[in-house]
Amino acid sequence: MLIGEVSKKCNIGVETLRYYDKIGLLTVERKNNNRYYLTPTQVAILWTIQNKGVVTGLTGPTKIEHLKENSQVLNLSLNTASIEEINQLIEKEEDKLRKTMYEEVYSILTSSFSSDYEKTYKDLIYVIEYCMENQLISYNDGIDAYMEIEKDKSLGNKSMDRLNEIRNEIKSILY
Repeated sequence: MLIGEVSKKCNIGVETLRYYDKIGLLTVERKNNNRYYLTPTQVAILWTIQNKGVVTGLTGPTKIEHLKENSQVLNLSLNTASIEEINQLIEKEEDKLRKTMYEEVYSILTSSFSSDYEKTYKDLIYVIEYCMENQLISYNDGIDAYMEIEKDKSLGNKSMDRLNEIRNEIKSILY
């Protein structure tokens, strides 16, 4: 794509793209005195290909012109600085997500329960999954808590008091 096309498609100013080119953040192919820039999709494809150990499924394009456009990256590569910048951005976003999830779990464990059994049930399952995934509680403790909740629910015991007891058991393990 020419710089004007990328600018419009990505809503990034032409001067910004030229600056990124100058400092080496964009891979630019030059043909017939024109510079061709990568789209965000092309950068994502290249990043995925160049990062060993990254396993992901790339969804297919919905239009033939997208397929043609995206397949052009197979003969290109990102420079080390671009890969590092992308990795840092991903890490920063993962940190924000981890913080948000922690805050949600903390809120569920410390706030008053909703009067809605289904919401409280789902919140407690979320807490159990989060705690197991982050090794805050053991696998066995997590499964035991989950099985208690499921057993009560399957028997028709939709007691908020029972959910609160299980929540307190989880809190006692954590704190």
